[in-house]
Amino acid sequence: MGLDIWHVTPSHNTEESVVDYFTLEDLGNQKYAELNRGFIQIVKDDNEKSSLVIYFSELGYQRSGMGVEFKTEFINCKPYFDLQTVERAFQFIKGVDRTHEEQLKEDFQRSFVDNFKEGSSIFFASW
Repeated sequence: MGLDIWHVTPSHNTEESVVDYFTLEDLGNQKYAELNRGFIQIVKDDNEKSSLVIYFSELGYQRSGMGVEFKTEFINCKPYFDLQTVERAFQFIKGVDRTHEEQLKEDFQRSFVDNFKEGSSIFFASW
């Protein structure tokens, strides 16, 4: 299984750019939920159990490109809500060569750091 890194923002389920959702329980951040309460929706699973969720759209995506230390510093699928954490993640970028690494850093800066908005953006990685 590879490493996928996401920068997402809340959106309504009707938007074409919707990627997935977090349950409010998975977000684990009451302040974030309050700030984005207009995006909270109810979904039912296959057993008709209801959950409160926030759908999100992608603002940035990166497939791998991080040093092995990244996985010891970050938690799989844990949402992070602050720019400082995203800037910390930047230091783990590792390319296959210098040119590749420079491109990864440029892309990460543009897609994760420069457009990160505390209060609406979420950063997370999955592996």
